[in-house]
Amino acid sequence: SFAAVATTAGDSEPGFYVLAYRAPRASAEDLMDHACTAAR
Repeated sequence: SFAAVATTAGDSEPGFYVLAYRAPRASAEDLMDHACTAAR
């Protein structure tokens, strides 16, 4: 399971973090910020 997370707007080093986890029943859903308006 993996998720890509963007740095905040105006960050001095813009980019993405890629989070990965390998395990039974792993889910990137657990890492998501469902309140994020950019994702909607």
